[in-house]
Amino acid sequence: MAQTILPIFKTRPDGGRGDIINIGSIAGREPYQRGMFIKIDSGQVETELSIVRFDGNKAKADAVYN
Repeated sequence: MAQTILPIFKTRPDGGRGDIINIGSIAGREPYQRGMFIKIDSGQVETELSIVRFDGNKAKADAVYN
């Protein structure tokens, strides 16, 4: 979903600033009989996001995962 919204954010006059909020369902966390839901919480995953968040400062971005 974020990849779909991102191009719209980039066309905004404020340079794409804003928040994308993903909402999940409790059905993805608590199984129940005949429930057909799957939710994956990947936890902390190292991506280029930290480099972007810290304006290209790789040392600072790497420190997030140490």
